[in-house]
Amino acid sequence: MPSTEAEEVDWLLQSFGVQDGKDPNRPSPGSPDGTVPLGVFVKFEVAAGARAVADEERRKKKVRAELLRQRAIEQAALVEARKLARGESTTQGKGPRGKDKESVDAMRQEKANQVAEMRRQERERMDRREKEREREHAIAHARTLEGRALDDKLDASEMRRT
Repeated sequence: MPSTEAEEVDWLLQSFGVQDGKDPNRPSPGSPDGTVPLGVFVKFEVAAGARAVADEERRKKKVRAELLRQRAIEQAALVEARKLARGESTTQGKGPRGKDKESVDAMRQEKANQVAEMRRQERERMDRREKEREREHAIAHARTLEGRALDDKLDASEMRRT
């Protein structure tokens, strides 16, 4: 049995077949026979598979982005053609939303006309409502006067009887 700790460690390594602190069944990555431990090999394979999947997804994303860009160009050309067909200017006097000044002014004028028409209709409705209230008030007033007159007659006839 070894007497020092170092001798004991050496004896244990020899007992398990390890020479110079290295296991002969597990060669190091830089071993002369060029082998790699199985766990490292599996990790490399998984990483390579993941990298292939990621590369494919990046390629698909690039294709989708190019498709979207092409569609946007086509849409812009279609909008431009429709504006030209309507006679709108597409290059001069563009406002904040890309509309020319004349069409914006025409739209504002149309909106102002609609607001004025709505206000006129509201005034007419309020006038009709007020006239109806006055007519109802006049009818109620006439009934009240008629009721007072009948009450006065009744009082007068009762006074004569007593």
